[in-house]
Amino acid sequence: MRMIETFTQDQNGGSWLEPSTLTTNITYPHWLESWWMELACQQSKQQDPHEMLRSFETEVRQLSDTFTTERKEGFDAYQQQTSMLLAYGLFYFPQTFARVRYPLLELLAHRKWSPPLERPLRILDLGAGLGAASISFAHLFASHPTLQEIEITALDSSRQSLQYFRKLTKEQSAQWPNVSWDIRNADLRKTESWLPTSSPHWDLIIASFSLNEAFYGALDEQIKWTELVLTRALQKTGVFLILDPASQEKTHRFEQYRDHFADHARYHVWSPCLHEHPCPLRQEGKRQCHEVRQWEPPDSMTFLNRRLFRHITSLKYSFLALGKQPAPAFSQPEGQALFRMIAPLQNNKAHAQMTGCCTDGCKREFEWLKRCLDKPTQKQLVQLERGDIVHVTSLQEMSRDGYVRLQKDSSCTVVHPTPLVLKGKNADSAQSPDDAS
Repeated sequence: MRMIETFTQDQNGGSWLEPSTLTTNITYPHWLESWWMELACQQSKQQDPHEMLRSFETEVRQLSDTFTTERKEGFDAYQQQTSMLLAYGLFYFPQTFARVRYPLLELLAHRKWSPPLERPLRILDLGAGLGAASISFAHLFASHPTLQEIEITALDSSRQSLQYFRKLTKEQSAQWPNVSWDIRNADLRKTESWLPTSSPHWDLIIASFSLNEAFYGALDEQIKWTELVLTRALQKTGVFLILDPASQEKTHRFEQYRDHFADHARYHVWSPCLHEHPCPLRQEGKRQCHEVRQWEPPDSMTFLNRRLFRHITSLKYSFLALGKQPAPAFSQPEGQALFRMIAPLQNNKAHAQMTGCCTDGCKREFEWLKRCLDKPTQKQLVQLERGDIVHVTSLQEMSRDGYVRLQKDSSCTVVHPTPLVLKGKNADSAQSPDDAS
């Protein structure tokens, strides 16, 4: 299935993506895949695309090993090697393009963050590399019906990466005629070289897998840097979106990072949490707060993976969205709950169990006995994914602390990203959570 990206206008003039237009898969643009294929053929002097892809298998394997092991001195040396950058463009650029889109769509469609309509939308990409996150955002926002102009500033310390980035934006400029680019060679840690000297400038700031490299192991330094960026770079109504790897060690550190800002008087958590209470998983000592999204990789990636055997159909990551203003709050009527699934669905013969982080900051287990469901609904349950935002009704507290049971008259509605309504045998209609600003 393809991602349908349609902007709609609400009665108050805000603009975001309607949840009803979303599917779980994001399609990587064919023209972007072709651009990297043609560039790699030219640089490697390979005329046959399949032979060219085979010639980059070693580099892709080296990159994969580099990204999945502990960072060592010289980790970023791959950014100075043409063959490694081309391998990244073929294999990892598509994944980053899709990965950053999911939390952005959540901010727009579910959390109701809206870009400014009265002036240009200003985006800052910190640690942009080859530009996958910036290109993904430009590709999305260029189709906005009312945005007049989009200004994207991208920073990275690798001059060679930025050369390819500039080449891509120049040669594919027709894809985003209302986007202007300011691509700079700069170290994101040296804020004096790029932070505004007057008022905050950007509406949307993205740091995709760059902070864990820039501040590896230095959490206190990363927190101080983030506070400075929020204060001096982000507009009052803006959002700072941070993506990080989802390994156990990094997720634990990321939860500490998140809790600092959840407890901060000046800054607010927008996503993935539906609350600003302490992380219940961190309190339990568990490290599982991350997303896993299924998608359809481009053909060239699939071909490259024939002998690499990587799990390329799953996108795994942690993310955090911060703002200066509070996100719209959720009400939780009695007998109902709104939560994010923070673990895979446990589906056995007798019951299905969803683990959720709720709007009150508590972790709960939601159990639905199979005898309450007809056969078609039981089959649909497997569509539930970790990271889904789910609304359930007609709940019954169980004797076990933290356990809740859905009943025959219950409904279970995925409100983001893919609309899906599941009902017990006696449920007449699904109810929707009441969003309160």
